[in-house]
Amino acid sequence: MKTLAARIKEAFAVVLLVAACVVSAGQLSASAQSDIIVDPGGGGCAGLTCIDKSDCGSACFCNRPSQTCYKDGE
Repeated sequence: MKTLAARIKEAFAVVLLVAACVVSAGQLSASAQSDIIVDPGGGGCAGLTCIDKSDCGSACFCNRPSQTCYKDGE
């Protein structure tokens, strides 16, 4: 027979494990969403940080002083 303290410790360990898995899955999901290209045509590039033209894509330009991408024509 397990004592009450041992059962509580086991239950706490299981809850802690489940909570860690949920947090990890949430971080992976957020990371995957931030890596998705918003618009391959370049419309979603405005507002992204950049250092060079290649950071902004084909339909945007990099304003180096502000280090921000702007859609061509703005």
